[in-house]
Amino acid sequence: LCGYRFSFQPTVADGDAPEELNAPKAGGHNRLPYSYYSESGEIDAGYYASLRVGPYLDQLTLDFARAAVDGENLGRNPAGVPDLLGVSLSAHDYVNHAFGPESKLSHDHLQRLDRMLADFFNYLDKRVGMDNVLVVLTADHGFANTPEFSQTQHYDAQRLDGDKLMAALDKHLEAKFGVAKLVQAWSLPNIHLDYALADQNKLKREEVETAAARFLLAQNGIADTFTRTQFESGAVQGTHIATLMRRAWNREALGDLMVITKPFWYFGTGNS
Repeated sequence: LCGYRFSFQPTVADGDAPEELNAPKAGGHNRLPYSYYSESGEIDAGYYASLRVGPYLDQLTLDFARAAVDGENLGRNPAGVPDLLGVSLSAHDYVNHAFGPESKLSHDHLQRLDRMLADFFNYLDKRVGMDNVLVVLTADHGFANTPEFSQTQHYDAQRLDGDKLMAALDKHLEAKFGVAKLVQAWSLPNIHLDYALADQNKLKREEVETAAARFLLAQNGIADTFTRTQFESGAVQGTHIATLMRRAWNREALGDLMVITKPFWYFGTGNS
């Protein structure tokens, strides 16, 4: 992984997977072979940041894991106490956000990750013996196909710009209640309202939630919206999606509004 420019050839043959349909990244591209580089021409922060969208982030992570096993002498505790090593292989999340799970870059990455894991397990076998290792694999979440790909399959699919949607929601609430910045923060599908600001202006929280939910439901691509009051009162029920949302919602950690897109629609611009 030396040098300012690094590229890799595909492990997925042409024709094995659809072409990437996302807009190319600024200063880059979305085809194989793929080159990593820095705008400055140096091995700088920009260069290393680019490596996360590909297999080399996982390779570097597993190299670090090997160093941890060696440096901490894991698996060889003289008292026989098990050592716990947690490794997060996160590059596939970045790859799919950038190019979609239908892309050759995504398929190529999974093949490479499979080989990396095989090498890492071989290393552990030689180091401590796999009879002395318990491997637990977990996953973060799945990935929907990009809207551009779904459109080629004749599905109703588009991207939703979350920033524009939240700006429009904030303006709508200001026009209705005469108070600006009632939308405090968002990480869609979660939206957080400024309840303290609503209280200061003697607004009923439930009315602000309901007004926000009704506005969102009127927007193209939004299938449903659930409010904090609905969750806390047990009113989120009746559909499969409602059941899943009720099970997932946490009153301390999640939003005051939860937004559900229509099938095949996607929060994110062409660059995310």
